Amino acid sequence: MRHGHVVSSTWIGFDDELNGALLDTGEGTLGQLYRTFGEQRADQLISKLAFVFISHMHADHHVGLCRLMTHRQKVLTHSLSLTPGRPQAPYSSC
Repeated sequence: MRHGHVVSSTWIGFDDELNGALLDTGEGTLGQLYRTFGEQRADQLISKLAFVFISHMHADHHVGLCRLMTHRQKVLTHSLSLTPGRPQAPYSSC
């Protein structure tokens, strides 16, 4: 078991509180969003994510991006499948 801090990110909420952006995406980003907002709210925020700003290319600032985007795709695909008459989102992976 590794001890120490898990690098995460900073959420910036926009006008309606659901749309927002992330500053950097360390390896603990997804877990931090779930702990801070709860599963349902975090998934809403992730699905409405406008952009991710990576400040620089050190691993502790971007290593969580692939996991976050993979999870976002699952959230979007699930929400589209629950909407009648909406086509499925295309699948993408990192």
